[in-house]
Amino acid sequence: SFEPASAAIPRVIHPNEKITYITAIDSSVVHLASTEEGRLYCAKSGVVMSSGRGIRRHFRIGPILIYLTEGSLRDSKIDHNLANLLFFDSNIAKRFIRIRLERAIQLMLSHRLNNSIMLIDGSLRPSIFEDHNCTINRVIETSTLDNNDVIGLSKNTTMKTLNQFEYLLKAIPFSACIDTDYVIKSLARNTLGKNVLVKLGKNENEYVLRADLC
Repeated sequence: SFEPASAAIPRVIHPNEKITYITAIDSSVVHLASTEEGRLYCAKSGVVMSSGRGIRRHFRIGPILIYLTEGSLRDSKIDHNLANLLFFDSNIAKRFIRIRLERAIQLMLSHRLNNSIMLIDGSLRPSIFEDHNCTINRVIETSTLDNNDVIGLSKNTTMKTLNQFEYLLKAIPFSACIDTDYVIKSLARNTLGKNVLVKLGKNENEYVLRADLC
């Protein structure tokens, strides 16, 4: 039988001495309280800009209080079925708020950065939680116009096939990557960019990350 990893060749990653701005975005959302009318959430986000192996700037956004009620969801432009899920399921609502907050920040940064790298927590793929005016596709398109690269990084994946590639990377005493585009594209057709697995470090116990490159 054909083993995908048998056709993959790890490539050593060499440091690039060119000074480039790297921006990373992350956020969190917590459920604070419930009322008869709805649920109260608190969201906050952080943006870090670094270059030359040092942090240059750090921004904190929030905390932001968000009160989702049945009435506010009904009067919004959100799909009716999705609105019902947001009202009754706090985990889905937290994910919805987080994605919309991060997309808004990412789109704003994509308009202002030039020749930079934007790191995004998670894979690069569209979500049903996105606003149609603020999608990951639009973030990537805008970034490309200003010569910015967008990289989505994930620590965990449900694609068990990729475990074969992890062993290959961990066996190499260098930072390295493996092209897994054909495997990921066959299992998740809505994934954007070029897909690789990457190990950033020399030790075999380093995390192996999935990276989507645009």
